Amino acid sequence: MDQHVQNSLFDENNPISFVNLKDFVEDAIYDFRYSTPYNFTGKVVPGYEKVRTIITSPAAVALKEARDSLKYVECVHLALGKNDAEKIVNISFDIAKEIKRCNLDENINQEDIFKILNSEIYTSTGKSLDFGNIESLYNIYTFKIFDTYRPYKAVNYFMNWAKSEEKSMKRTFYPLKSKEQIVKEGYLLKKTGHSRGSAVDLTLFNLINGKDVDMGSPFDYFGEISNYDQNGKNVNSEQQFNRTILRLLMIKSGFNTLDTEWWHFTLKDEPYPDLYFDF
Repeated sequence: MDQHVQNSLFDENNPISFVNLKDFVEDAIYDFRYSTPYNFTGKVVPGYEKVRTIITSPAAVALKEARDSLKYVECVHLALGKNDAEKIVNISFDIAKEIKRCNLDENINQEDIFKILNSEIYTSTGKSLDFGNIESLYNIYTFKIFDTYRPYKAVNYFMNWAKSEEKSMKRTFYPLKSKEQIVKEGYLLKKTGHSRGSAVDLTLFNLINGKDVDMGSPFDYFGEISNYDQNGKNVNSEQQFNRTILRLLMIKSGFNTLDTEWWHFTLKDEPYPDLYFDF
């Protein structure tokens, strides 16, 4: 076995715990495809027989920060009146910090939150929203989580699958690529941040219409259309804007990105940069 693979839950030299992400991002939608046959291998993946929404505690805290800021994105977007993703995300984070500060001082209610939200929006944009708009746009998105911690045995399974003749899900997940290309171009890796416990695959989910936000390509689609920056090709401006909102939310919360997959993020200051777990 690889000397950097650890079979236990903890590293005695760096005892950062793994936690249940559901305790931090309670309203997220959890759609773990690898626990079902609906994934690029066509079978339940070893290590995913039971859904385990676990991740390192620093990654969970960072994801909660991103989720808290996501609540205000659409209100800021309306007030700003344009698709300036960077400004929308920055203002949303400022609002989240102010509301958190106020909530530490006293137990504020939703009306108080709306007042603070409107005040911060006015300070940042020079515009205010009526409470009807705020109520209809506040907290309309959450995250849909596809994957968190990935056992090392699952990574080995993916690499062995790539060498096999099994192609039952090719039309859905990699119609324009050979398995050799999938590995060569980095869609499948022998070592992944998921096995270090601080990576997450996710998208935005609209709580009003019950649908994933349109990113232009589905999760785990192996092809150029899944690369984040399309430079005006393959995806339309709204889809690219949606990708950018997600990307900036995660960067602002302390995650690194992966250019080939718009859905994949790894905590920048991950606690186990050299360990791969298999428990």
